[in-house]
Amino acid sequence: NVGTSTGDTPDSERLRWREETGGRVASSPLLYGGDIYVGSADGGLRSIDSTNGSVNWTYTTGGAVWSSPAGDRDAIYAGSSDNRLYAFTIGGDERWHFEAGDAVWSDPVVADGLVYIGSFDQRVYAIDQMTGEERWSYRSGDAVIAGPTVSDGAVYVGSWDRRFYAIDSADGSVLWRYQ
Repeated sequence: NVGTSTGDTPDSERLRWREETGGRVASSPLLYGGDIYVGSADGGLRSIDSTNGSVNWTYTTGGAVWSSPAGDRDAIYAGSSDNRLYAFTIGGDERWHFEAGDAVWSDPVVADGLVYIGSFDQRVYAIDQMTGEERWSYRSGDAVIAGPTVSDGAVYVGSWDRRFYAIDSADGSVLWRYQ
């Protein structure tokens, strides 16, 4: 997802539009409700009209946004290097933010009314989608920057501790771990 170019776009005849950010883009774009949402190293999360490339809004966090946004129930969620998970309205207003113990590079996943993220603080979090309150957290042995997957009552995620975890989505207890 990361790339640089020193010249014009090779297929400039087919380019519909482009948006210049103030920093590198490692965040995968989210297409939600006809708009593109993408983060950047300049700390910005942008909403861009997918048809013409005009910027609907930009919200500047306190750190780089490497996290790829998620969308659900007319809200956009993204993590930042400022240790926060943010929830935004489609119009760009901050609904709430959750403060983790370290940077949030993990891509958020929304399931069953919760937003799941990992953090450099070694934790996997389950955050209430509406209020931003922590429901539970599980501490692994190292940073969790991988985006979790949620299915059938389990949160699956890897950690820099060289383990892969299955965590109960209801209470945060470990169902199993693989090393």
